Order: sequence, then structure tokens, then C-alpha cells
Amino acid sequence: MKLQLLLHAALDQAEVQLQNVAQALQKGEAKGSDPYVGILSPALFDVEDCNIYGYVAATRVKVLAIVRDGACRQRRDEEAILRSMLRQLNLLYVDAASNPFYDGLGKARDELKHRLETICEDSELSLSTDCSEAGSESPVSLDTTEALLLFDWDDTLLPTSWIHEQGWLNEEGDLVSPADEIILNRQQQVLLQELEVKVEQTLLTAMGYGRVVIVTNAMEGWVETSCAAFLPGLRPLLDELDIVSARAFATPSGRTRTSISSRFEEGVGIDGPAEWKRRAFAEIMEAAFAEGGSRPNVLSIGDSVYEQDAIKAATKCMPNCSSKSLKLLESPDIQQLIEEHDLLFHHLDTAVAHEDQLELEVAPEMARELGAFVPA
Repeated sequence: MKLQLLLHAALDQAEVQLQNVAQALQKGEAKGSDPYVGILSPALFDVEDCNIYGYVAATRVKVLAIVRDGACRQRRDEEAILRSMLRQLNLLYVDAASNPFYDGLGKARDELKHRLETICEDSELSLSTDCSEAGSESPVSLDTTEALLLFDWDDTLLPTSWIHEQGWLNEEGDLVSPADEIILNRQQQVLLQELEVKVEQTLLTAMGYGRVVIVTNAMEGWVETSCAAFLPGLRPLLDELDIVSARAFATPSGRTRTSISSRFEEGVGIDGPAEWKRRAFAEIMEAAFAEGGSRPNVLSIGDSVYEQDAIKAATKCMPNCSSKSLKLLESPDIQQLIEEHDLLFHHLDTAVAHEDQLELEVAPEMARELGAFVPA
């Protein structure tokens, strides 16, 4: 299971590691780029079934969730509870990113402790919910902890159009120089760092709702290369996600086609980016929901109509699927992309929980102080 930071299967090992982290933080010996300022007491979020551990860094709250031995009889129930808690705890990210309350462990603990009551009340699954009850839902109910969220990369997470305007991409879309040789001025660094924080916030929040997959029409390896060049702080988080190059679906020979994707074989060409996305979405979704159970819940986020068309086609033959798409601005500048991720952070929960089909896009006239999704 991929949670931020980590879910340990061996709880005794987790306890040892947490103690080591706590000691290192308290002694100022922690290594890494984040200037740590405190450790959240395990007792702070201690509940009947689970312990929540975390520590505060200069720009974010990092969370480690652990379920006690025997607390859950099924792994699926365990993941549902953890994701529900993680989603609520990630709300603390906003506080950590914007509120200067870091003057020591006591102040940080006081600031976070008042959120516990809200977390318990708002959590989809109560933190003390018995796991046998969590697994007793109707098989057709919409589970907002097991959603599939499909993100585009270029101009959705990476400011590709802006990068091109800065002269770092050629007309073919390739870097004009190796990633480690790109030199950024101060203004560019500030903008990219601000976007990096916003994108991380979006992805962490999305991870709390289920499985997150980045699906790009770019060549394999582009996501990792461009991330290292312009959003290097996201690399550890990307390692937690699945990254799919839809170009792999351009050539059908040698690939085993499944029942869902095979419906694209007749009458539709496969040598274009629209069809690559359709095939990629279809196979990812069929694999994700092959075992049945909860009602399929899918959300696509991208800047082009390719994602909208792909999710429509991929869910056409999936009965009772709740499919949603959020279309962002095409060719945004970096400031617009930053604003869009603010918008995403505040509306992801509504989109994931929406029961019916949904197709929205960012209003082209979106102002800096007030963004809006409108019907597509």
C-alpha cells in the first residue's frame, strides 16, 4: 500500500523506526532537506483501533499511519480506514504551509490538537469505527476511499507551456539541455517552488481518496526527467505513484488486449494521442475494478479534451460507474496553474464524492482571487 509517508506491515519495526525518528528530531540530528521542528506525539491521535504518527516540517505536516495488530480482519478494511484518516489529516498541510506556528513542540501540538475533534467528526469512517462495520456496505455503494484518480502531467502537474516560453524546450518538446544543466533565475525558482508545494498538496490529498495514476501522452521517462529538472521536490512523492506512458498503446502488436480495450479495435485509428489515452484509461480501469465489490469511482484531471473523451469511452461499458472529469485550462502560465491547484485542493472532495456522472472545466475567465469549475 502506498501512503505518505509509509505504512509498515511489521508494527514492531515501525515502533522502533518512529522512536529513532523522534530522537533524531529532538536532538536536531535528522537528515534531509526539511528543517524539522517537532514530533507529533503518538498519543495525540491515539484512538481505539489505530495510532496516527507524524512530524512537522517547515513547510508541511508529514503523516505516518499505523494500524495495531489484529485491529482489522481484512486488508481492504485496513486501507479504507487509513485512507479516510489520511485524507482528513492532510488538511493539516494547509496549516503547515501557511501558518507560522512553529516555535517548538508544545505550540505545534496545541495548534494541531484542536483539529482532532473536527477530524473525528468529518472523517468518512470514524477513527474508532469497528472494521467489521466498514466492510458491511452495499457492494454498489460509492466508496470515496477507493477511488481511481487519473492525472495528466503536462500543463496539469508540470507547467509545460510556461517552461517552453522560458526557452527550455525545443519545438519537439525536448529539453534543450540536460536537466542538471538548467539554470534558473531567482524569480523562476520562486514560482516553481510555489507550484511544487501546491502540486504536492493536490497529490497528497488525492492519495487519501484512493489510487493515483499519472497518465501522460509523453514518451516514457519524460515525467521523471522533467520533474527532476523543474519540480525536484516532488520526486519522492512520484516514486509512490504509478506513471503510465499512453504512447505504449500506439502499437497493438505484441500486446494482449482485454475485453474493455478491445472495443476500440474496430473503426478507430490508434496512432493519435486521443486514442492512446483511451486505451490507457480502459486498461488501467479494468485492472483497477476487476475484482468488483464497491461501485467504480473514477476521476480524471487534465488540461485537454483527450482525458474527457477517454474517461467517457472507458466507462461506457462499466455499469453503475461514477465517472467524473475536471478539465483545466489549456496552455496555462505558471501562475494560472498554481491557482488551479488551489482550486483542486478545495474541490477534490466534492468531485470524488459526487454520485453521478460529472464533467466540469475551469472557467477561462478564472481570476486569481476566485476560481470556479463550470459545467463543460
